[in-house]
Amino acid sequence: VKDEELLVPISRTGLQSIECIVHGTTRKAWNDHICKEGLSRMKRNHIHFAVGLPADGHVISGMRSSSQVHIYIDSERCANDDVIFYRSDNNVILTAGVDERGMLPTCYFRKVVEAGTGKILLPS
Repeated sequence: VKDEELLVPISRTGLQSIECIVHGTTRKAWNDHICKEGLSRMKRNHIHFAVGLPADGHVISGMRSSSQVHIYIDSERCANDDVIFYRSDNNVILTAGVDERGMLPTCYFRKVVEAGTGKILLPS
């Protein structure tokens, strides 16, 4: 089954119009590799994102409420670089990354914030 059959591709202007694309992770994963290499889809087909934080109330899917680090994505830069994103039927935002390894490099991070403290780990 192809992605296009299950997921709705997000257009360039559609991607730019999404106010918040955020990935939640652990401090360990951030410190060990994400801060240097970027996000990886690992053994999945896609990297998963939410359209806000779980505490926002309207966010149902896309991020665990136990996430310790929030990685905000620069949707405008992604759109300008033609990074392909999809939206699932439960409003999860997805990308397979930019290369055959399934990576989304740190240059596409808008900012990174420690959950709970609000400490900026990577400034915009």
